[in-house]
Amino acid sequence: MLKLAVSDKEQFNLAYSFYKKGNLLLAKNNLELAEEYYQKICALKRSGLPIDAEMYADVLHNLGTIAESQGETAKAIALYKQAIETNPKRKMTWLFIAKLYLECFTQDRSMRSFKAALEAIKEFEKYDPSYPALQYLKKKYNIA
Repeated sequence: MLKLAVSDKEQFNLAYSFYKKGNLLLAKNNLELAEEYYQKICALKRSGLPIDAEMYADVLHNLGTIAESQGETAKAIALYKQAIETNPKRKMTWLFIAKLYLECFTQDRSMRSFKAALEAIKEFEKYDPSYPALQYLKKKYNIA
């Protein structure tokens, strides 16, 4: 049996090609296939391949977006949080988290959801307090 050795560089190139393909599929709204490519990157990461933190955070964020579009709010929030842990400077992810928690609040009226949303908004405001989407959320949910 012939066993082929694959270098870290080849694996990284493979991960990057999965990333580009996943992004293209996501842009075309082919969520199921995009998720498959992103999961391949996660598998490479779990196998020990060092993957660029910014790219991996983007993969996690995109998986969160897919989960959100499929109505899997808890999964989306968990993935967004993993993206933030991987790269804390992902300001847009904070906004996605805030939006989801605010949507949860409108459904369950839980102060826990509202407080989590406010924390995410506070984190986002560190980067861009006048961002139009942030201002829209604050106005929609009467947040000063």
